[in-house]
Amino acid sequence: MLPREKKTEALPEPKRLTAKKEVEILEKALEQEREKSQNYFKQLNYLQADFENYKKRVQREYYDVASQGKEQLLKNLLSITDELEIALKESKKSKNFEAVVEGLEMILKKMCSLLETEGLQKIEAVGKQFDPNLHEAIIKVDKKGKEVGKILEEIRSGYIFNGKVIRPSLVKVATSPTEKTPRNEEMSEDE
Repeated sequence: MLPREKKTEALPEPKRLTAKKEVEILEKALEQEREKSQNYFKQLNYLQADFENYKKRVQREYYDVASQGKEQLLKNLLSITDELEIALKESKKSKNFEAVVEGLEMILKKMCSLLETEGLQKIEAVGKQFDPNLHEAIIKVDKKGKEVGKILEEIRSGYIFNGKVIRPSLVKVATSPTEKTPRNEEMSEDE
């Protein structure tokens, strides 16, 4: 006997849409997607405009704060300038040299105090070991009895602002008699 073939039931065919109906559905879906993309585009434009306004506002605020800081510093410097003008005027009238020097020392002390409050620190140099990050050796001196690399004299003060060297100290450094550098002025001093 032959195996019996199973009869498969025919599934009902899905309803086929007419081409016209399919086009209508696709056009409707396309229109919805266009609206979505236009909304996204509008939102993006608003966000971009907001961001540009934010950048301008932050930049304006930054310059305002910097300007206020400069203004306050200049006001403080003007008071020192006033004192210097008075000292100069009085020194022309006075024959008391010591009083003039004393007045200038007071003004210098006030100026240094102001600079310190603004965050400026003077680099200590004399008696310290030479550090090329903080000091610039402009004179090397053969010194007997002095430690090599020891700073003997400060020619010009150096300063640090916010942890950064803004001006190194110009210094005179002790060297050994054998160390020669053609760039620097060489001297020999015996004490």
